[in-house]
Amino acid sequence: MSSMKPPSQEHQVRTASEQEEPAVRAVTSAWSQTRRRVLEHLAAVGVLLAPGCHEARTSASADTPTTSAAAPTTAAAPTTSASPAVSASPVPSASATVRGKVGESCQTDTDCESNLHCTLGFDGAKFSKTGTCTKEAPIYEGRPLRVDGEARVATLGGSPKAGISGWTAYFARAAAEEHASVAAFARTLCQLMALGAPLDLLARTQRALADEIEHTRGCLAWYQRSGGQQDALGVLPEAVADIPGANHGLDALAQALLADVIHGGCVGETLAAEAMLERAAQAPEAELAEWLERVADDEARHAALAFETVAWLVAQRPALKPVVLTELAGLPAAIRKRIEPLARECGLLEAQPTA
Repeated sequence: MSSMKPPSQEHQVRTASEQEEPAVRAVTSAWSQTRRRVLEHLAAVGVLLAPGCHEARTSASADTPTTSAAAPTTAAAPTTSASPAVSASPVPSASATVRGKVGESCQTDTDCESNLHCTLGFDGAKFSKTGTCTKEAPIYEGRPLRVDGEARVATLGGSPKAGISGWTAYFARAAAEEHASVAAFARTLCQLMALGAPLDLLARTQRALADEIEHTRGCLAWYQRSGGQQDALGVLPEAVADIPGANHGLDALAQALLADVIHGGCVGETLAAEAMLERAAQAPEAELAEWLERVADDEARHAALAFETVAWLVAQRPALKPVVLTELAGLPAAIRKRIEPLARECGLLEAQPTA
């Protein structure tokens, strides 16, 4: 985005091993903030379609925090989880089965000990059916470039990075992922044009593409500041791979785009916005926290764009509505719990009856 400035070179970011005690931030509010931001962007383009939906700027969520995520809070134990997974596992009864320890297999949080989380695999489009019990809450994110069912990225400096850790490793990986998202949005833009999308939707998609270029620049700058070399991203031939459905008519193209946008956009970008807010809360310096929070707002706007795109596709082709229901039903329960209310606000799901 045009207002996003790459970090200066004046001081270095401390790696995870060098951090003493990052400023305590309202991590528990990350999801509330993410939901509010997505709804605000949807309201700005008039895509809050569901009857009785809330005005995003004034009543986006009953659990919207009263303090900003950037504001310091006390170190009291959080009451809600900032991660997509359910954080508060129920207290086991005396007859409960033995739960998994760190590193053991799981499908949900209830398969792990009460202080652990079940972290599923996620490639930006699909979740694995099983995961691993971990101490850290999972962070899911991404709008990947998927070709033949796999996420594809260019390598940084021509080869995978080894021997780096902490923030340096994060920015090396993030730079490659943001770079691949440029191609993902470029392909989406071509698909939308083929399907006759309105100019405003095309313009917002192109703006998202430009955001990803700026995110890539920022990640590379932070990578160098945190100790990485002055590397460039390599080739990405998969950017011009065949587009799914393109050779089978417009209906097939629309259905393929719908599935891709639901998983990579509605899910991936929403969770990416939340993940950025969580990282901002752990940032070792204010400048990095501010940059991550700006990226989080971009990702929330991209998530809103995905919901807008899905709504447009369904409006143009009502036969796709069952596909939306099927794709959402296939999400892990904890993720579905986050995404379905947003889909409902856009009119993609029936409004829940009031008590």
